[in-house]
Amino acid sequence: MKKILILLAFATTLIASGCGAARHSASTDGGQTASTDNFTLSYAGVGADESILLKVGCTVSSTDEAEGAVSKYAVIGLMYKGCPATLTSPEVSPLIAVGTDLSSEQSGWLSDFFRNGGYNSFVLSVARNNMTITKGKKQYSVEAVVAVDRRHLRKALEDKGIIRRLDSVFDR
Repeated sequence: MKKILILLAFATTLIASGCGAARHSASTDGGQTASTDNFTLSYAGVGADESILLKVGCTVSSTDEAEGAVSKYAVIGLMYKGCPATLTSPEVSPLIAVGTDLSSEQSGWLSDFFRNGGYNSFVLSVARNNMTITKGKKQYSVEAVVAVDRRHLRKALEDKGIIRRLDSVFDR
């Protein structure tokens, strides 16, 4: 009987910890929606310049697209997905919360931000020497560590009114 109760408690904990997590989608290319399930994202540390290091994995059709894809997915992941906590790393919350209602002007700005490469100004570096590219049947699997300037990205999103400033609770 104890084993069944322990197993039931363990299963309940697993379900409550994220199996039913909400999915985000980001409008990245003129209204096309890119699901945050197209890539993997995990916390890799903090850079010397207070940047956040993210390990990004994705698939691309050619090796020429590899660096651009991991850069774009690192920013999309930081904005919409975040990283779950593990035994060795803290949780990284997404900058844009689930269910955030955006005006048409804000949605247009985000579409242009990704379509025109505005996200590149927040990508500090891609670790090319540690980038792994594996050839599959039709695509290449890419994994790399990307340094993203989270502080300036957050500031840009605050300036556009997409997210609230952290000190906005004191404004009346």
